[in-house]
Amino acid sequence: MVGKTLGVLFVLCLFLFCATPVVIRGGVLDDVTPPVTVPVFDPPSGCGWWTPGVTLTLTATDDESGVNVTYVQVDEEAWVVYTHCLSFGYEGWFVVRFYSVDNAGNVEDVKQVVVKIDATAPVTTAVLDPPNPDGENGWYVGNITVTLDAFDPAYGSGVNATYYRANGDPAWYLYTQPVVWYAGDTFECYSVDNVGNREGSKSIYFKFDREPPVVSLLVEPYRGGLNLIANCGDSTSGVDRVEFFYHGESLGSDSEAPYIYWYWPLNPPFHLTGIIFAPFIRGGSIAVFVGFAVLSVNVSASAVVYDNAGNHATATMIGMHSFWDHCNFFVVPNHVTGTLRHFYVNADFQ
Repeated sequence: MVGKTLGVLFVLCLFLFCATPVVIRGGVLDDVTPPVTVPVFDPPSGCGWWTPGVTLTLTATDDESGVNVTYVQVDEEAWVVYTHCLSFGYEGWFVVRFYSVDNAGNVEDVKQVVVKIDATAPVTTAVLDPPNPDGENGWYVGNITVTLDAFDPAYGSGVNATYYRANGDPAWYLYTQPVVWYAGDTFECYSVDNVGNREGSKSIYFKFDREPPVVSLLVEPYRGGLNLIANCGDSTSGVDRVEFFYHGESLGSDSEAPYIYWYWPLNPPFHLTGIIFAPFIRGGSIAVFVGFAVLSVNVSASAVVYDNAGNHATATMIGMHSFWDHCNFFVVPNHVTGTLRHFYVNADFQ
């Protein structure tokens, strides 16, 4: 009976210890399980990349005989006894191998981790459409489509996001598609990689002028002719020049304010009333008189103003325009005046 009881107890003890890899030799428990070494990074990473300064701590445990020693190797250097955490202070990929040995002589299989250090920010480039200003003198007069492209240098962690803003807006916006831009003067952008390296903000400067200048035309008598006066302005790129036309004929241009062009309009058709004194020049089919007169001129004048971006606007004046001049010269067909020394005139010249 006693023998059966001892046998049952022996089997029960074997069953209880079967989950623990030990060998019973002469009543002494032997440890046959190697230790376990766990790498711990500070700070941790969710993407397998770090910035310079990350540390790696190797923590080894053995529940039986205890850990005796841990060995470590970085890249192809010699194996050394691990005594303190490893620090990685510069960019690159580092292969770290390690294992531990317990006090019973059990050797852990070699493990390895790859420590990837990224110290370089990504680079963002902007592609413009159109690539060059579509106006004059470096000005844009239409929309610009800005396409941003970012990349992380070789062995980098990869681009995480790109941001942009325009014209000093305090808020940055996540770039997801090309941006159509049509006003202002500054466009900024930057990118961030997967470990948080932030690129310095880049600025792109533009000159936009999408609005034509403003202009009005005034016609005034001056020294026997007409002054065509263009009152104009452009608040963005500024006025470049004003071109003047009379009855569709180009007269010339003025590029400095005030924008004025004097024109002698006494080419038919016009209407003349007043007193004309004897001619002081007579020859051929014409006579030149001096006198006091009221001129009614059929005016068809226009002024086209161009700004520095190439936008333009036109002002036109059409209709009869009368003015009085106290001392004027008139060219009159000879057959109209005959031999009169002075006369009153009320005539249309066609």
